[in-house]
Parts: sequence; C-alpha cells; structure tokens
Amino acid sequence: MAGKRRNAQISFYQVRSATGEPFGDKVNWQELLSYISEQSIEERRHFINGANHWGKSYHYKGIWHLLLARKRDEVSSLDLGKDELIDTESDASSPYVEVTFIHFIPKTNSLGLVLGSNAAPRVSTLAAWINQHQVLDEEVEIVPVIDARVMEKIYSAKSAKLVKVTFEADHPDRIRQSSALADAAYRMQERIGDVEISLELKVAPSPRERRNLLEEVQSLAATRDFKKAFASLISIDDDGNERTEAVDFLNNRLTAKAKITVTDKDGKSVRVHSAIDAIYRAIENKRGDLPELASTLDKIVIEQALSAPRALSLKQRPRPAIEAGSDASDPVTP
Repeated sequence: MAGKRRNAQISFYQVRSATGEPFGDKVNWQELLSYISEQSIEERRHFINGANHWGKSYHYKGIWHLLLARKRDEVSSLDLGKDELIDTESDASSPYVEVTFIHFIPKTNSLGLVLGSNAAPRVSTLAAWINQHQVLDEEVEIVPVIDARVMEKIYSAKSAKLVKVTFEADHPDRIRQSSALADAAYRMQERIGDVEISLELKVAPSPRERRNLLEEVQSLAATRDFKKAFASLISIDDDGNERTEAVDFLNNRLTAKAKITVTDKDGKSVRVHSAIDAIYRAIENKRGDLPELASTLDKIVIEQALSAPRALSLKQRPRPAIEAGSDASDPVTP
C-alpha cells in the first residue's frame, strides 16, 4: 500500500528589521534554535491572535528547524505532557492541521515555510512568536521574497501611473514611515479602528507625478508590508516607445509546488521529514532566482553554520536550569 501524499506550497521569506530594512549580516539561526530546544514547553508558549502557540526546535539531517503549533479547541497537534507533536512518531492516526514547518537557511536571513494546512499559523504569526519570545536584541518582521525578475521590472521602470494596495487590519505603527501609502493607511486606522484599508492611486500623464508614484511603488516593494499590491508600470523599450505593464506583487512571490508524504506504506507518519525535505528541494530549484540562498542539504557543516556572523545578537539569557541528576536534554522551568 502506497503512502498518503498531499499537495503543498513552499513559500520563501526574508527576516528583516521591524522597520523593513534588510540586515547587513546574518542571524545565527542554529544557535538560536539550539537555545530554544533547551527551553521548557511553557517557556515556548505565547498567546497570539487569541490562541496559544508553541514553537518547537526539531533536529533533522544534522541541523535545527522550527515547528510552530497553534492550539485548537477541537484537536491539538501538541501533546503538552510529552512535548511531542501528534502525527509525528507518536500518533499517525490523529492528523494535525495547525502546524507550520520552517527551515531557516544557514548563512542567510531567508527561510522556507510550508503550512500543515490552511488552518496552520501564517508567517505573520511566526514573526509575532519570534518577537514575543525575545531571543533577539530587537524585533523583526518577515516579508515575502518577490521574484527577482519582477523586482527588476519595478526598479528599472521609468514611471508608474496606477497603484492599488491593501494593508492588513493590524497595520503596525512602526512601518508608517516606509511610504506615503503606509502612512495614509495608518492615519485612517487611527481614526476608524483596526480595519483593512485598500487604497488606489492614479496620476495624470505628468512625468513628475508618475515618477513620484513610482517611488511609492518601489517603497512598497522594498518593505513588502501589505496584504495585496498591484501596479501599472511604464518602461521605455529599445526603440524609445513607451510600454505599460501590470505587475501583481503577490502573484509573483517566490514559491514552489510540492508533494508532502503524510504516511509511508506502513502507515507511519513521515509528515515532518517530508515537509523539510520538500523545502530542501525547493531551495535547490530556486537557487538561481535567489542568490542569497545556499544549498543546505547534507552539504551544510553544522560548525560552519554556528560560526556565521550576524547583525542581530541573541539576547544574553541564562540557559534553562537543569536539575541535579536529570538528563541535560530535559530542561526544567527555572
């Protein structure tokens, strides 16, 4: 009997400062995840968007990965007593639907992510969990990676004549300076409340106004703090003719389709390993589109990952206390 499989999508993101600026150096994700692996399950719990969420470091193929689980009333993916994910090695007959699998690519500030299902925690929840966990010396945001060819179109355009953008209801105060559009949305939410704001700007066929609008489009592309964004760009071809092209930012996010194996032929769950392997394959396939991405597979030497420089430092915190005589892999709450 063949194992069960399902369709999935791997999405790529970049971790940036809370103001949307890229970090100059790289976060040491392996050191961070190793530290998290020593924390108790209660230390790894954070209340986000009305629900408890737990992060869990997961060691596979010589390096650490992160699993993010969301508690649901009807079924939970996490055995709080054993600190085990249901539907890994413990209970393949009780499939979870609210776990997200994350692979932080060593020596980069990029990550690959795949949802356990549509009910799994989104990337915004991952950013909130990292910020609440306070293991870095400042807050971060996580933005989608847009296809390099689309970014080239945005930055090589001569002007723009239309932009449409939708901001999330929880549009953060910290990015209001990123663009005039973000500031306008913030001001509206300040007066109305936490509502989703959609803005559309059109400009007359004036070179100055169109160049100004292009700057707004480029600011949006740089910070990527939006739910949806669309622009009508103007470029000049080799013959000097004006050409208009529509660009949908989110339809051009860098993603990859994959098949995730849920159970093997014997019915044993292999979902976690299969999801991480799918991210590895996507990284290999997208290396040409994302120069920052390095092959991680079995070629990564863990000592090299641990020596990577970083712009953010891990907060200097005492390690979780270990009771005398207890196993070092079994941290207790301080």
